[in-house]
Amino acid sequence: MSELTPTQKDILMALQEQGGKFLRIDFAALADAVGLDEANVEPIIKELEGYGIIKKYSAIVDAEELGFLTLFVDFICEQKLDQVITDIKEFENTKDYKIVAAYIITGDKDIHLEVKVKGIEGYKRFIRAFAVIQAVGTACGTLGYEKLVENRIVELGSIVKSEER
Repeated sequence: MSELTPTQKDILMALQEQGGKFLRIDFAALADAVGLDEANVEPIIKELEGYGIIKKYSAIVDAEELGFLTLFVDFICEQKLDQVITDIKEFENTKDYKIVAAYIITGDKDIHLEVKVKGIEGYKRFIRAFAVIQAVGTACGTLGYEKLVENRIVELGSIVKSEER
């Protein structure tokens, strides 16, 4: 896909920030799928929303289709963890990179980041910008070029119980 228009970008941002306010269920298609009358489906959905079972609707935007790669960064904190968390929260994302998730982990590193970068240049810009955070010590970054096709790695039926070995 070529460069997005400003309108397309605005729509994607609005959907990402307020997806539950804009996306709605196609009641006719859902009624057809479950074999009910459309008039009977909407009250059931509203009831599920009222119970908090259905919390929001969302759009799944494929960042890779927009030219983004996933970058994983693990690092050791050289200052107190609270300061590092503050620095990450205040880190300014740009059109070339965005921290999408941050986790406190155990092991030889303290923090694990998932970052979307716009190609190799976005990767370089992120590394330069992120390197100025004083609390970050030893860091290791890995670009993820491929994604799993299926949601499972091991078939449940293929696990051998310890007593069968």
